[in-house]
Amino acid sequence: MAGKTGTPLDTNGDGVPDYRQLHCNDANCDVCSAADTCTTCKSGHLLNNGACTLLCNDANCDTCSAADTCTTCNAGYILDTSNDGTTTSATINNGACKLICNDANCDICSAANTCTTCKTGYEVDANGACAFMDSDSDGIPDLVECPTLPNNCVDTDNDNTPDYRDDDSDGDGIPDIVEKGNDGNNPTDTDNDNMPDYRDDDSDGDGIPDIVEKGNDGNNPVDTDNDETPDYRDDDSDGDGISDIVEKGNDGNNPIDTDNDNTPDYRDDDSDGDGISDSIEKGSGDDIPVDTDNDDTPD
Repeated sequence: MAGKTGTPLDTNGDGVPDYRQLHCNDANCDVCSAADTCTTCKSGHLLNNGACTLLCNDANCDTCSAADTCTTCNAGYILDTSNDGTTTSATINNGACKLICNDANCDICSAANTCTTCKTGYEVDANGACAFMDSDSDGIPDLVECPTLPNNCVDTDNDNTPDYRDDDSDGDGIPDIVEKGNDGNNPTDTDNDNMPDYRDDDSDGDGIPDIVEKGNDGNNPVDTDNDETPDYRDDDSDGDGISDIVEKGNDGNNPIDTDNDNTPDYRDDDSDGDGISDSIEKGSGDDIPVDTDNDDTPD
């Protein structure tokens, strides 16, 4: 050890002996011009307004608690705390900084207005923006069909294909793109039973399954009375004033055809083939048509 007759100590090797060097209050400072003003920081630290801060490995980090763990990002960047499981964000999720994206549904962007990785349920479109993902192209966003995407998703028809991947979710032969109506974000629920038509096997609640009422072409379901409401959504398919739930009989899978003309009564405006239309014979009531001779067979 150097003493009074030896070489003075120079701990940091800067050529200035310790006894002539100013003591710095910042423990991470190597040389200071004043006790609270550092001029040279120790290795692994960065000089910032006369103080020493930890040198962060992330170039977009302003301050960090460890070299690889950022606590405050530079302007235009934000700490990545999404932890949403996407490959990109998962690799930088340990207190790192990511660019602030203008699109609220974007997880990672290469520029503020150009997304590269969207949040779950969204996908990057041609313009670098995030659009609703629609895996089965039925016009109903995946997040509508499965809000907890990709887990615990409904499979209405139990065909081992969840609804968000199934273009006919209820298996009634009418594609979801037809049953959804005009707004895939708010699919049609004809009978207001809190079950949208694309998941409801009897959309109008008349007791006749949609698979029966649709006819032969689910893409163009039958509209018997040409009122622009297809039979599977129409509670009076033939427009005779007698509701389908009455005309169908006891078995909606095999609706009554009184005159055996291969047109079931709910689609036949003259169910008994007597030349008098049902709208006349029914009388004034829908649910209880006239039975003149009281033989339990309506006129």
